[in-house]
Amino acid sequence: MIYMRGKGFYIATLFLVLLIAFCVRGTAFSRGNEERQQQKCDYAAMEEEYLKEARVLLGSEGLKDCGINLRWVSYGDGRREYTVSLHHSRLERLSEADRNLLREKLSEADFHSDTCRFSYVL
Repeated sequence: MIYMRGKGFYIATLFLVLLIAFCVRGTAFSRGNEERQQQKCDYAAMEEEYLKEARVLLGSEGLKDCGINLRWVSYGDGRREYTVSLHHSRLERLSEADRNLLREKLSEADFHSDTCRFSYVL
């Protein structure tokens, strides 16, 4: 009978140790999640600012009602690849030199970050 009480004590102790380990692990992971959430908010603000600047630029180029589609792919190391697609009937009539000039102008408004890469589809 005394042996059974000792076994229950060890089981309860093991259970409490495992519970504490899971709590500590959860706390460590939540810090990483907070950091990722902050990074997402930062990117969202930069994307919004980029779209505003791109719309102003396109308006000055005579493409005021141009549709802009901003897509991104995120990698585990924090890098992002953005694809900016523009939709306007006048874009089809632009020469390749004018398209390249528009790409250069749009690239001046991007994030200029080492972790982001932009490509443009006109």
